[in-house]
Amino acid sequence: MKKAACIVVLSIFFVGCTNLSQPNVIGDKTELMALPENTADNTGTHNVSDAKNSGAAKAPDMFEVIEKPRSESFNPLYKITVSQEPVNIYGRNNNIYITSHELNEINLKALKQIETDNTAGSKLLVNKDNPLPENFIPQNLVNIDSGKVKLEYQELKLLPVTLKALYSMVEAAKEDGVKGFIINSAYRSLTTQQQIFDANLSGFKKSSKTYEEAYAKTRQLVALPGNSEHHTGLAADIFSVSGRHRNDFNGTKEQVWLNTNLQKYGFIIRYPQDKTKETNAVYEPWHIRYVGIPLSIYMKERNLCLEEFYSKIFSGEVLGDNESAFMGIKKTQQVFTDEELTSKVSLERINEDNALLTLQLG
Repeated sequence: MKKAACIVVLSIFFVGCTNLSQPNVIGDKTELMALPENTADNTGTHNVSDAKNSGAAKAPDMFEVIEKPRSESFNPLYKITVSQEPVNIYGRNNNIYITSHELNEINLKALKQIETDNTAGSKLLVNKDNPLPENFIPQNLVNIDSGKVKLEYQELKLLPVTLKALYSMVEAAKEDGVKGFIINSAYRSLTTQQQIFDANLSGFKKSSKTYEEAYAKTRQLVALPGNSEHHTGLAADIFSVSGRHRNDFNGTKEQVWLNTNLQKYGFIIRYPQDKTKETNAVYEPWHIRYVGIPLSIYMKERNLCLEEFYSKIFSGEVLGDNESAFMGIKKTQQVFTDEELTSKVSLERINEDNALLTLQLG
């Protein structure tokens, strides 16, 4: 994937689609743009505070003026011009329409609805404040092949999409002379997670003055059952054979290679060292999470943890670069697009009430 030439951060609430006479343009020369102020009506408001605070450009040439007669029901939101054929994003009755056509060319009958993908779950947000549904069990878990990557314990499992990316990453590392990766933990059942939590709590009780102190220390290190990424089949703890434990993994050639390259295979370091406040978790350079490309690359290049990314999405921002655009979609909204664009648009569940829309631009 080509390195993105620009960063686009746009702000919009999708609770209701407002009437805009000047939709934002995402172009290959635009660094950061804000929607015009006072673009509000009684159906919703645009959030421009973040863009304004970051010094967003407000020059008139940042916007493309729609001179054609406006539709009474379709509201222009964005025009993306980084690809050969511009893509328009419209709002109508609280839904989103992604099309290469202009307003007066839209044929509703020709548009296809994009269904939310609830299968792979690579965009799931799981943390202390976002537990998985009760009795959640990922489907089609597969044993990790110890012939492709070393295992500290047998019968460790992951989802097929995670495994495929893991094998590709480990093979690429071997080609670079990094051959000492070993998997310590992958999918965990609720029972296993409870056992790990209880064992750590027992240890902290010995060094803490109160139960509350021990419990707080345990929560910082170990997720409660239902709040762990290890329940998803998308996460694994990966170490070096020369540094298998928490205290001696940092600085190994495996850790250095992993931190530099994992995003190329759809992984992120889930709990980065400089994001402990945002994740509310200790630094874990060994805990990798599959989120898929292009999101993994976008997050790495902008130094975002998953909580930061979704905080922007949930607040109504549209994030994007020359390769992709990301939008938050509410459960109550529907997304429609041209048939020829369906392969470039995906809608994946974040949690019970939200989904992430990804639009491939390259």
